[in-house]
Amino acid sequence: MDEELPEIPRNELVPGDVVHVEAEDRIPVDVHFIESFDLRTSSP
Repeated sequence: MDEELPEIPRNELVPGDVVHVEAEDRIPVDVHFIESFDLRTSSP
């Protein structure tokens, strides 16, 4: 069963929250990755 992940505004995130990111998502620099596959980064 595929469950949709809820979207939470970034201003409501707090330290310790677990988030799911996808290609082209912009994320804050203080995120800790638990698992990744073929991760690439770039700076603006």
